[in-house]
Amino acid sequence: MNTNKLFLPALFLIASVLMFSSCDKTDPKTEDPVIIKSMDDLVVSDNFNYDMLSAKNIRVATQDLYGNNMPGVKIEIYTDFSEETFSGNLILSGITDAQGVFETEFPISNITSKLYIVTQHIGLPTVTETEVRNSGINVLIGGAPANNSYKSSFEYKSITAGYEYLCAFNSSGVPQCLVNPRDVIDADMLADINAALPERAPVPQYHPEYLANANQTDVSLLEAADVWVTMVHEGAGNRNTIGFYTYDVTNPPTNKNQIDIITIAFPNFSLNGSGGGLYSGDKVYLGQFPAGTGIGWVLIAAGFNNGQVNTNAVHYYSNPDFNPETNPNLRQHNVLLFDAERGKFLIGFEDLNRQSSGCDNDFNDAVFYVTSNPVEAIDNSNMPFVDPNLIDTDGDGVFDVIDDYPNDPLRAFNNYYPGRNQHGSLAFEDLWPEKGDYDFNDLVISYQINQVTNANNLVVDIISTNSIKAIGAGYKNGFGFQLNVPPSAVSNVSGHVHTEDIITLNANNTEAGQNKATIIPFDNTYSLFDNVSQGYVNTKEGMPFHQPQNLTTVTTFVTPQTVAAIGLPPYNPFLIINKERGKEVHLPSYPPTSLADPSYFGTFDDDTNLSTGKYYKSKTNLPWAMHLPEEFAYPMEKASIIDTHLVFGTWVQSGGFSYMDWYKDNSGYRNTSKVYSAGN
Repeated sequence: MNTNKLFLPALFLIASVLMFSSCDKTDPKTEDPVIIKSMDDLVVSDNFNYDMLSAKNIRVATQDLYGNNMPGVKIEIYTDFSEETFSGNLILSGITDAQGVFETEFPISNITSKLYIVTQHIGLPTVTETEVRNSGINVLIGGAPANNSYKSSFEYKSITAGYEYLCAFNSSGVPQCLVNPRDVIDADMLADINAALPERAPVPQYHPEYLANANQTDVSLLEAADVWVTMVHEGAGNRNTIGFYTYDVTNPPTNKNQIDIITIAFPNFSLNGSGGGLYSGDKVYLGQFPAGTGIGWVLIAAGFNNGQVNTNAVHYYSNPDFNPETNPNLRQHNVLLFDAERGKFLIGFEDLNRQSSGCDNDFNDAVFYVTSNPVEAIDNSNMPFVDPNLIDTDGDGVFDVIDDYPNDPLRAFNNYYPGRNQHGSLAFEDLWPEKGDYDFNDLVISYQINQVTNANNLVVDIISTNSIKAIGAGYKNGFGFQLNVPPSAVSNVSGHVHTEDIITLNANNTEAGQNKATIIPFDNTYSLFDNVSQGYVNTKEGMPFHQPQNLTTVTTFVTPQTVAAIGLPPYNPFLIINKERGKEVHLPSYPPTSLADPSYFGTFDDDTNLSTGKYYKSKTNLPWAMHLPEEFAYPMEKASIIDTHLVFGTWVQSGGFSYMDWYKDNSGYRNTSKVYSAGN
């Protein structure tokens, strides 16, 4: 589990620099906040739409070391990620296509500066950190290394008795004795190895035959042979060390103290850009050994520190009896598999105590293979074969270990907006077309959307969960959202609650009379609360707090849709004012639906003009609705947003370039006495 600096071949890096050199993010605080007394004093640009998120193109390409495209790689994208817990705020997931590319469009908060790409695919860096540019991200994972030169000189370091180095190494732990050229580990071989030892897939569950008691875990030579070890992959957060020892197979050591010498082959078994300097295919020659030699393997967990090996760190041996677990069934720390097609002996190590809660038992924290000359010198008896036939229960082409829906052939991946661990907010004023009090609490919805995609990265369902946080109005308002596809593209909508006689539905439960698929989750907010029929809900301090009510609607498509076809979440959300179906309030610059009553446009304070494309802004360009990328600390009743969020006005007048994080709880950003706090 590695956090990698973005690795790009020279040409790709140059292209990226040229593409993005003129579009870096603006500092969210470029000026001192302006003191503005009221919303009426704001000077707002005609082009300002109160956007706190923007659509980004997300493109991730995967290649092996020889520039060959790698299809079928699962890509996960996070806004934050912890390698210690191997978790974070997931936003996107999918699989690379035949060209080795995963590409989509997604709204990203304007203050998000980095994304984390997790591949969980052997032969590729596990975690890649990349900057978000104005147009998005365009990242190559893997690819041919730029060169094979190293920044520091090679030298031997001191080491304790009972250990020796195979050869000198540099400050990154790269051995000087790497064989040139490195071995070819192409996309086909990586696919087989990845199926045999996939990331985050417990071997006891997916390949229990690898752990059978009779299996070999050491290498034994039937005849004299030259022996090499080749690095394949490391899926660990640790900078591990790989060593070996030899013995007479007729008189093997019975405890670890009987090992004469441990030879360090790879002082730092870490990939380039992932805490080390190795590439898949890097290879060392161990030596020539006589017939009857046994070769045992040692992983020193987090053994490489400060440029040398710490022999006091925890050791895990290929002989299970030498390992520290008190449960003998959990002492095996490596698997040894025979790749008969290629004549290679694959070894995968687990680098954590297997009795610890953090151990994932995938046995790919260090993956390497052993080869010999002659090939048949290594004893392959009692050794399971590399099994590339990983389980795909539903037959959709996505292995169960990377399939969020392993028993459903129609679904494969979850995509969360604004994130798996995050909720966005919609806040409305409901006096439109008249000017409101700008407390933006007449309806406050906290929402999360899951776009469920299939094995082809097409959207099958939209699962929209809305939590009604506040009703700062006596009006009985409804809520809907509109997609860009026609109603006929939808198979069914479920989960809606309609208590008023104002919504007419098609047979598929989309709203009738619309040219685009329109979903109405509820038509009266008060109907979602028990024993609340009018008044204020969670906007006045001192009044009883009401637990926010959740409502989940599921929209399923007749045929899977592209993201471009349906539009980006939260799509086109709108308020229906006080059971009057034609009276809609949308986000600024979002168009009305077919059922909106045009007689309201241009009346009172509204300056909507259908011919010019100006929607739902006042004559001074103020909005009646806002969309935030996280939970909204909304004002209490009659407290203006400009008096509550103190840098909001500066953000607006800067056209969104200054104080882009105005909604955060930063020092000087809020008048906390005006934020509704009960129940929070």
